[in-house]
Amino acid sequence: MTKFLRRFRDASFPYSGWHPFPPNAVVQVKNAYGQSKIGLVKEFWWGYQQELGRLDEGVITQARRLDKPKRKAT
Repeated sequence: MTKFLRRFRDASFPYSGWHPFPPNAVVQVKNAYGQSKIGLVKEFWWGYQQELGRLDEGVITQARRLDKPKRKAT
């Protein structure tokens, strides 16, 4: 398990699509309201949308990887 990455601190372009992990990685994500979900990266929307002057409840603001990266057998 890794530490949480924060969209507004760790992403190079926090107001665009954010892709910190590969599509099949298992992650825990949080939104601006502290709601948390666990799933595969490809199941979540990683974009940014501002609506009525506040963050949309679906915007991921923190993410961490729960599985270990697979290594190729040598």
